[in-house]
Amino acid sequence: MTARRIAFNVLLAGLILSASIVATAAEDTKKHPPQDSKSVTQTLQTAIASGAPKYKPPVRGAPLVRVSGSSRGDAQGDLSLEVLAPPHTGLTLQAQPSLYWYLSQPVTTHVEATLIDERDDQAVRPLLEINLDPPIQSGIHRFRLADYGVKLEPVVNYRWSVAIVPDPGQRSNDIVASGMVQRIEPSSSLDARLAQASQQNRAFIYADEGLWYDAIAAISELIESRPSDPSLRGQRASLLEQVELSEAAAYDRKQGRGK
Repeated sequence: MTARRIAFNVLLAGLILSASIVATAAEDTKKHPPQDSKSVTQTLQTAIASGAPKYKPPVRGAPLVRVSGSSRGDAQGDLSLEVLAPPHTGLTLQAQPSLYWYLSQPVTTHVEATLIDERDDQAVRPLLEINLDPPIQSGIHRFRLADYGVKLEPVVNYRWSVAIVPDPGQRSNDIVASGMVQRIEPSSSLDARLAQASQQNRAFIYADEGLWYDAIAAISELIESRPSDPSLRGQRASLLEQVELSEAAAYDRKQGRGK
């Protein structure tokens, strides 16, 4: 084969490969069209008009990391314990976020909350370990990292958990729920969106940006300031339903109806 013929074959193969790549990229664009700023704005406006924030997970198909706790028919009765976290690692912009959790029944035993840096393979010493004295009522509770001087480093995964401790001498009997949180830095576009938003709409923007913990905190703070506004309970319930926290969502909807 002549040198000219070899060069021609190489060029032809390159053209075929390039065409294949372009076709694949075009097909992928059809399946997953990019969202421009206008479409994002329209999506946000639709969510605000409906009164239901739309949570957009930052990474589709991310590993499932949330753990739920429950007991059936023992001294605690039928009890469910949930952290208000997505199934995957949830994001926040805050160095000291508030973390929320749900308890289906009152408990008369100790409750322990912990925060662990996932880079510590041994997890010998949690960054935070709080003991909450009983009795603790059913419902949605929180603890603020700011109250304990703990800060999250950017782009680090932390596991946080809540445990009901029936017997401090037998920790294998604990009822435990846990989730993951990671702090990220805001983009300039997000800063601009937040600067123009009312307090009422910030939760919708956070949810639209995939910032789970900030969305939950924004709504929860409004609920505290306006406890008689049932629409706020409905907003939080909608977010909880989107990540399959149906029992906590049902609690919020019941509270919103005044029952």
